[in-house]
Amino acid sequence: MGGGAIVSSIYIIRMIQRDESKKANVEWTDQWGYNCFHRTCQNNPPVDIVQSMIDIAGKDIIFETTDDDWIPFHIACYSGASIDVIK
Repeated sequence: MGGGAIVSSIYIIRMIQRDESKKANVEWTDQWGYNCFHRTCQNNPPVDIVQSMIDIAGKDIIFETTDDDWIPFHIACYSGASIDVIK
């Protein structure tokens, strides 16, 4: 996954922050069971983006699994995310 994914995730968050009716975008899921939060954690996101996504979707999003039973924490660790993101 290239840098375009993180740019897309940041764009989605900025869009959601402006329009509460678009919260469903954070919970969007792809064919492998990854939601927007999983994909964001895959790209070493800024801490404020991670926190915004949790604030928007609710804390349950951090426990949602992919089809391979990975939670966002697993993906962030595997992808080399900063310690601040992992906290």
